[in-house]
Amino acid sequence: MLSATGPTPLVRNASALMLSTVASSLLGIGFWAVAARTYTTADVGVASAEVSAMVLLANISQLNLINIFPRFLQNAGSLTKRFVCTGYLAAGGLALLTSSLFVLCGLGKSYLPSTAQAGILFVAAVVCWTIFTIQDAALTGLRGTMWIPVENISFSLVKIALLPVFVGAMAWSGIFAAWMLPVVLASIPVNYFLFKRLIPRHLVGSGGRHQLPVRRELGIFVAGEYVGSLAQNAGSLILPLLVVARLGPTVNAYFYTSWIVATSFDLLLNNIATSMIVEGSAEPSELRAHTIRAVRLGIIVVLPCIIISIIGAPFFLGLLGPQYAANGTTLFRLVAIAMPFRAVVILFMSYARLVRRIRRVVVVQLANAALLLGLSLALLDPVGISGVGYAYLAAQLILAAAVLPSVLRQFARASTRAPQVAGTSLS
Repeated sequence: MLSATGPTPLVRNASALMLSTVASSLLGIGFWAVAARTYTTADVGVASAEVSAMVLLANISQLNLINIFPRFLQNAGSLTKRFVCTGYLAAGGLALLTSSLFVLCGLGKSYLPSTAQAGILFVAAVVCWTIFTIQDAALTGLRGTMWIPVENISFSLVKIALLPVFVGAMAWSGIFAAWMLPVVLASIPVNYFLFKRLIPRHLVGSGGRHQLPVRRELGIFVAGEYVGSLAQNAGSLILPLLVVARLGPTVNAYFYTSWIVATSFDLLLNNIATSMIVEGSAEPSELRAHTIRAVRLGIIVVLPCIIISIIGAPFFLGLLGPQYAANGTTLFRLVAIAMPFRAVVILFMSYARLVRRIRRVVVVQLANAALLLGLSLALLDPVGISGVGYAYLAAQLILAAAVLPSVLRQFARASTRAPQVAGTSLS
């Protein structure tokens, strides 16, 4: 069916990213299922807290390079290696700082051992996970996405295989070790390929030129992306806390599982949008065609998944237990129904990134967080966790209605006005 969109780099790259997302999600569930059967419940609880803290600190530290690299690496030309290295150093340095402060302030004392060795290993893990996250963005920006599912599927399979290896000898820390050791092993060949093959190939193709914006403009763009990502992460992280505070931990278990699975559709839409941004940056004159391909791909791949999920929500959640289906089905369905509206919002932000109007992205992300949290707060008591679903649907509907006129204008102008790509040296 994908042939309807044509065998283009956008379709190939987006398909690779979506394959990686789906496979990683399923194998991630498998990892915790095997851990639950291999380790004690207490071990799983402590390890999951440590992994969550590590991922949170890495998300704070990676400076939203997962969007910066796809947007600018096609234009980096002769500065590609310097651009990637600067990103690695900045994100790695911030990860080192934030994780060190986290350990020194004792914020993870309920699940991190108090020994200096454990603290150093946790800090190293945060830095490694940060690099592991942004290296995929570098591969995406340089059209090396076909290796991303290979990397992530291999990583997921190896960490599952390591779980029984470490049981007994390392207790709960065996789960964390099984998670992190494949990260180090995978990062070495990926970065070798990135710096020895992809970047040199891109340098040759650029002819010694680049089209990056000036340093000040690039700094504003990065700062805006970072603020927007903090707003987006705040929305997703605060919601479980609201549910626990209002409805208790048991209800939060029903909420969290339904919410995580349902919002995975957002990742698929962002996979398509990221590929469109890469191709739009490389070929701005073809942005209209890239948009059409991205929309078609969303209809062909994501829309059927949404429909199947809406119909099969009770069955999917029922696999976790009847109470999960009874409490989470409405929430699951409402989030899935909101995805077409969410797609309009994501398309708006993609256009804004391409023309470097980062304020528009920040405003939308701040508005999304405010609407989602505010409406959820108002609806949780009278409606329960389904209130979060109604809040999410309302937020995406409001935002889609607000940005749709701009999306239509941008699409109409896409064939006649190329995104801004000209710039001068960063040096």
